[in-house]
Amino acid sequence: MQGVPYLILIQVVSRGFTFAGNQILLGYISPGVLGIATQLELYSISVLYFSRESLRVALQRSPLQNAGPKEKESEQGRTQKQAQASINASYIACLLGLALTILLGASFWRYGSGDVVRSPQFHVCLQMYGLATLIELLGEPGFTVIQLSLDFKTRAAIETAAATSKCLTACSVAVFTNSSGIFTGVFPFAAGQLAYASVLSIGNMFYGYRKAKALNSSILPQSVQSQDDHYWFQIFSQKLLSLSTSLYMQSAVKQVLTQGDSFILAAFSTLEEQGAFALASNYGGLVARLIFQPIEESSRNDFGRHLSQKREADGNSEGLETAIQLLYNTLRGYGILSVVITCFAPSLFPVVVHILAGDRWFSPAMRDLLATYSFYIPFLAINGITEAFVSSVASTRELKIQAIWMGAFSAGFGLAAFVFLQILEMGASGLVWANAANMFLRTIWSLWFTKTYLEHHGRSLEIINILPSPWSILSGLVASFYLRSVISDIETFRDLVYPAAICLLGGTSM
Repeated sequence: MQGVPYLILIQVVSRGFTFAGNQILLGYISPGVLGIATQLELYSISVLYFSRESLRVALQRSPLQNAGPKEKESEQGRTQKQAQASINASYIACLLGLALTILLGASFWRYGSGDVVRSPQFHVCLQMYGLATLIELLGEPGFTVIQLSLDFKTRAAIETAAATSKCLTACSVAVFTNSSGIFTGVFPFAAGQLAYASVLSIGNMFYGYRKAKALNSSILPQSVQSQDDHYWFQIFSQKLLSLSTSLYMQSAVKQVLTQGDSFILAAFSTLEEQGAFALASNYGGLVARLIFQPIEESSRNDFGRHLSQKREADGNSEGLETAIQLLYNTLRGYGILSVVITCFAPSLFPVVVHILAGDRWFSPAMRDLLATYSFYIPFLAINGITEAFVSSVASTRELKIQAIWMGAFSAGFGLAAFVFLQILEMGASGLVWANAANMFLRTIWSLWFTKTYLEHHGRSLEIINILPSPWSILSGLVASFYLRSVISDIETFRDLVYPAAICLLGGTSM
């Protein structure tokens, strides 16, 4: 997990700038505007995810240094061919992204909610988001080379610069238009997204070009000469594209599950409710994005390196043992952290957001939503690491089976969300609980698969060894009860010092 510090740095800086920018923007926008911005962001994220995610996961299963030896080929030759084949495949993501940008953008334009499409500058902003999405995809070949080289330091620098430009652009536009008395709706968000995509794409292609050149490869599509591997048109690796295709359905279903709350909110709630949920999600998901997402991504790389099918065929048990130990240690740490989050966050989280966002954005419903979201975070984290293991070791057939199960979970999530929102009228809190139930079922399936996989290779998965100890749970509950007794007296960050110390003491005692 050598890349974790840089991956965490990426998230800390990018989310830190996003957080700071949102704090400024909250003073100039309403919940309704934030709701529209959330829908536009969902449009961009969906295009990017469906265009490139399966290819990225496939590439993570075979980083450059893991190319196995082949007869009559030098190490340098094998690396060059693997890099060029990966770069060639990345252009498929660009073409697919172009089609999806037009298709989803036209659907949004025509069938979007009336309140959304009639908002100021909406159509201009939709086009800006589409353009930003295409620009970001144009940098995918460069990103591919950087990712294959496991150069997390360069990636951190590029994404930090992009996040900085996004924050500065969005805030500058918002302040300028507000001082000029111009109401532009979501235009500051669109301008920020366009700046982010431009800097990101330019950075990826610049450094990707240099790395590709060092590998004797081209950042542009180029034929690959090989007697052993099979290529379509001497350009696209059949093995790589076959794996990407197998992963595509899994990635598509996962995206629907991950963003399902946004889709359902857009269908069954008002813009104000969508804005409130977006605020809760931005604050509540901060820990998940800062810590859990980098660990998940780095773990997927490590699992792919240690558990590739070729290495297992060669009888490499050391790689399997290393991967099992990594999985156990991560799940054990997540278990302890889950106790900390569920015991302290439901009380502290609403208070912190109230102080940050102010009375304009806060209400009893928002307080309940934030407290509920705190219980959802551990489900999100544990599911991420277990699915990272599955995606690294599953065969094509097993990935198809997983996609079927995830589709079933998706249908169940949609039904639960409909019941919670429309029938029980639980609001956004009900949607969070539906998400938590969905993540729980996905985690159970992933653990079952992992247990079966390890037993097939003569190992075992003892769930009891990764659960928090009774002492950890007891310590968390005691500190939690105390925190609830004093939480009503907290009005400023200074008032949080003593309760925070109690939380820290309770956390370290676990």
